[in-house]
Amino acid sequence: MRAARLILLIALMVVVLPSVFSQTQMDICKLVIEGDPLADLIEILMQEVYASIGIEMRTHEMPINRSLYHANAGESDGELFRVDGISSRFPNLIQLSEPIYELKIFAVCLDTGFQPQTWADLKGKRIAYSNGFLYAEQMLTGMNPTPLDDLGQGFDLLYNGKIEVLIKTQKTVEISQQRSEQQGLSYHVIDKIELFHYLHKKNAALADRLNKTIKEFRKTPRYQEIMNDFYLKLENP
Repeated sequence: MRAARLILLIALMVVVLPSVFSQTQMDICKLVIEGDPLADLIEILMQEVYASIGIEMRTHEMPINRSLYHANAGESDGELFRVDGISSRFPNLIQLSEPIYELKIFAVCLDTGFQPQTWADLKGKRIAYSNGFLYAEQMLTGMNPTPLDDLGQGFDLLYNGKIEVLIKTQKTVEISQQRSEQQGLSYHVIDKIELFHYLHKKNAALADRLNKTIKEFRKTPRYQEIMNDFYLKLENP
């Protein structure tokens, strides 16, 4: 009788508990922003994180808005990265507590003397940003900004006088400057934000392990080495 009860208990544990100890693969939604390589970098960083705990991370590229709905519906194991607080709008996604990357946000303007330092300084200006960049959308509330599917289009709008400010992220700005692709522009840091990996709630049992791994990983030389190698290849294709 005791043996039968033990077998039943083990069977119930297998059914009820997440199979995190035998999990060897995670399928993650990867948002795609035309002209912005950030998602590619974070994919490499998170692949390293998952590999260190014995899990292969695979990604599925999707438009920036669709990926969130796909991940929230449980059709994937999570979302590669987003800003803080996305879970309030997508409650099935669990935000890791440790950020995988810190991102600077720039206001790009024609070099006319305008020098914004905060989001508030942009009030009254004609502004464009990447469609699906929810943090920028939130910070630009009430300013009637223009969402763009292709950030490269933003430079044309600037030069043609259709907009006065283009919101861009740190590395796309650095690459443009280093390649001298755009002339007569000024770049101003208006914010810094942290980016987080998100899990679908079905994978909640992995959160603590991933948080610990990310925290340790960001302190290692390997973390900086990956970023340096990645951007060196972008700058010298």
